[in-house]
Amino acid sequence: PETRAEDAVQGLRPGKRGIGHAVARYSAAASVAAALLCGCATQLRSDAPPIIHTLFLTCESGDGSLWQSRLSVVESDDTHDYGLATAHGLMDRSDCTVSDDGHDRQQVVGRRLSPDFDPDIPESVFEDWAVIKFERMSRPGLVRFDLSDAVGGDETITTAYIPKGRGLLVNQKPCPINYRDVRVPPLGELTAYPTHACRTQGGQSGTPMTVGDTSETQRLFGMNTGRTFFYAEWNGQGPRWYGRFIPLTPKRVGAIQREIDRLKVKP
Repeated sequence: PETRAEDAVQGLRPGKRGIGHAVARYSAAASVAAALLCGCATQLRSDAPPIIHTLFLTCESGDGSLWQSRLSVVESDDTHDYGLATAHGLMDRSDCTVSDDGHDRQQVVGRRLSPDFDPDIPESVFEDWAVIKFERMSRPGLVRFDLSDAVGGDETITTAYIPKGRGLLVNQKPCPINYRDVRVPPLGELTAYPTHACRTQGGQSGTPMTVGDTSETQRLFGMNTGRTFFYAEWNGQGPRWYGRFIPLTPKRVGAIQREIDRLKVKP
């Protein structure tokens, strides 16, 4: 397989507005138009805050450019949240902030990258994760996942969920899951390489993949980390691309939890 971690990170210009702003404006206008056309009442607001499963992680690189990826909150205490993100989204980048869809923004005050991730070693893509620490978000509706309840070790799961678009923060798009037997590295032993069939965009690296019947009951399954293609699979014009993700297996969850515990003691 060939992989591109950088495909899952998006360079941004300071001050650029995300697609979420346009979607919100369009949705409100469409609701008003529908009410006028049908001559009936429609609910434009709800007392319940909207559920969100993921947050934006924006980091500044040495040349001043901004890079955006995603994270999920997997642990909290009275003062701080702890997020699960990708290692490649944090490497060589200093100043990082966590934000939602406009309500809250917090500075990253601590980070720990997976000790087993090395961008120069192909098989280490399976350990492309990091944990970060930031002040507790005040955003109503933010889902704080129970990391110990993750189900990434269940290879019988055939569908997981991610957001429908780059600027959206709720997991509603179903993604078929598949494990391909490939050799990583090329001369190594066969490995069950995890892929999903959703087309992701730059900036969605770190998006949590979840399973569950409703937005409120979804559990962590994995984390989207980029895209990959296989030389053995062609679509007529070139190799077929798939989404790449890290399953949150019990062993991996244990390693992530150890880094969170270290982060609590020393950022």
